[in-house]
Amino acid sequence: MNNALEVRNLCKTYNDFSLDSISFTLPAGYIMGFVGQNGAGKTTTIRLILNMANRTGGEVKIFGLDNIEDELTVKQELAAVFDEICFVDVWRVREVEKVIKGFYSQWDSEQFAAYLKRFKLPPDKRVKDLSRGMKLRLMLAVAMSHNAKLLILDEPTSGLDPGGSRRVARYLARVHL
Repeated sequence: MNNALEVRNLCKTYNDFSLDSISFTLPAGYIMGFVGQNGAGKTTTIRLILNMANRTGGEVKIFGLDNIEDELTVKQELAAVFDEICFVDVWRVREVEKVIKGFYSQWDSEQFAAYLKRFKLPPDKRVKDLSRGMKLRLMLAVAMSHNAKLLILDEPTSGLDPGGSRRVARYLARVHL
């Protein structure tokens, strides 16, 4: 069986925090969750996997490719959704696609439009005028519109009401990468 993700002896040292020798694998087709107290290193680990922070040691392989040496190829294969919106507030929902699609060789505009419709996201509404739940659905629409094979979520439902959290969980349970 091929692994979607392999993390070996991953380390990161900050002045007041140390992530020491984290190792795990995620077989393709499986779901994994990080569970731990605030400050345990979950987000740091995700940032290292995505090469958004410099690691002190260890290695990360995504579908067998090194996350640093093969970064551009690797990032075509994965999608990430964070607990904070990463789009410019004054963009309209439809403008998000115009900017983001240039980063992905397999961007699917029809799929993005279908997600906007499914998630009831008005194309002419500005990002800043979306509710927290709508912003999350927009981030998911973007994440799912370039045929990613690995989806990484970092507390995407934080700040949502219980009903919104359940709807997101139900949707994600139906996703097949």
